[in-house]
Amino acid sequence: MTDPRIVVFRRDPAVKGYPAHPFSPSEAYPEYRWAAAPGGLSCEPNRVYALFRETLHGLGLDRDHFGTPQWNPLREFVRPGQNIVIKPNFVQHFHGHGKGTDVLLTHGAIIRAALDYAMLALTDDEGRFRGRLAVGDAPLQRGDFTQIVAIARLAEIQAFYVAAGGPAFDIVDFRRERALIDENNWIVGKDTLGGDPTGYRAVAFHGRSLHAGIEQDHARYRVTNYDPTVMSEHHHVGHHEYLIPQTILSADLVVNLPKWKSHHKAAITGALKNLVGINGQKDWLPHHRIGSLAEGGDEYLEQNLFETLHTRITEWEDVNPVLWQRRILHLARRGASRLGKATSRTGYREGSWYGNDTLWRTILDLNRALLYADKEGVLREASQRSVLSVVDGIIAGEGQGPLSNDPRPLGALIGGTSSASVDAWLCRLMGFDHRRTPSVGRAFDRFSLPLAPWSVDELVLDSNDPFTEGMRPGVPGPSFAFVPPRGWAGAIELASSGAVA
Repeated sequence: MTDPRIVVFRRDPAVKGYPAHPFSPSEAYPEYRWAAAPGGLSCEPNRVYALFRETLHGLGLDRDHFGTPQWNPLREFVRPGQNIVIKPNFVQHFHGHGKGTDVLLTHGAIIRAALDYAMLALTDDEGRFRGRLAVGDAPLQRGDFTQIVAIARLAEIQAFYVAAGGPAFDIVDFRRERALIDENNWIVGKDTLGGDPTGYRAVAFHGRSLHAGIEQDHARYRVTNYDPTVMSEHHHVGHHEYLIPQTILSADLVVNLPKWKSHHKAAITGALKNLVGINGQKDWLPHHRIGSLAEGGDEYLEQNLFETLHTRITEWEDVNPVLWQRRILHLARRGASRLGKATSRTGYREGSWYGNDTLWRTILDLNRALLYADKEGVLREASQRSVLSVVDGIIAGEGQGPLSNDPRPLGALIGGTSSASVDAWLCRLMGFDHRRTPSVGRAFDRFSLPLAPWSVDELVLDSNDPFTEGMRPGVPGPSFAFVPPRGWAGAIELASSGAVA
């Protein structure tokens, strides 16, 4: 079994973007089964596929068979007849500033490589595919899943496999509802979705939740654009639960494919943060606590009348079913927003800053649910499934993420079997201090149902990039020097002795 303290970093600086559909490899690798199919080999070099393959090899998966037709890296985690879920980052179908979705979404080229190896793992010795393979996520409520699937070219990838005589895979939107938006991307209503066709389970943490330390403030829990009364039904003193799709709970292996980018509320989106998308109902997810620190919240630092008014109007707008009244409230909210920005010395809101002490608890609870909840949604003491993370940093994102990141082409993937270990190295490569990134640093705490029962000092980076030689998490030095989100600037960076372009 692979060592969860080892993280693999594979980079080709010459790779500035993604290959063309159907994202096939440009080399007939010994284990690759689709070489003879139409479109089964790319005429153009596909270094992205090669980097994915090199990442799996670097992790030591099925090491003895590498370079032969028998190499089957994911067979270390699953056998034919079991279930695999591929969990990309499908946050939203458009960039907030029109800079394209390559910086927002896990690219279809990464998903295609993961699908190839997942199908290989679920194929028996007689060549029969047995088991269930699904690609699923829960985008933001305004995210159009159909458009996201089209951007990732998942339907064309499905058609490629079927034409080649291979199996199909399921595509699942884990959400139970979505927002209806107008031409200005303004929410005008909500629509009920079918959600996970296999159903959901409420995974109850209660006193074992990491929210137990702040649950006395549960009435302040908020997630933007949702009804706080629903939140309080699922998170209050002595009671904390999350709604997990049965597709996730039935998985024996989850291949976690995050997008490498910064995040205005969590500092970074990585392997840990990406698992927020395994929850089926957003109003079960505390993101911040309303109000300033002095008022018992962590929404923003200083008390401000106009910021308070902005938040209250937003909540009235979110729960008001009458469209014309919502439009009036929308205009009032915009006015309060302008006055709040003009009078606030910090300029951040909705928990988008380094003082957010709520969201990291939700993130780590969900990661614990993924590891320890059994198929019925009951938390067990032993891990119930394997998780393999490969972070898409071919085009990474810096600045005001996760919806408006500035593109940062790195030509890199980073992977491991511990999401906490992966993210600790992700922080270091970005030039951030994991200890000041709560969702990462606190993942190494000694709580029940642990995520990383080892020290950050034990982590090892297996890298093909000489730039990383001698690099250690939490130790200042050269990095890729990502621009942090505004609310984290000056609070998260490691001192640097130089940066790579």
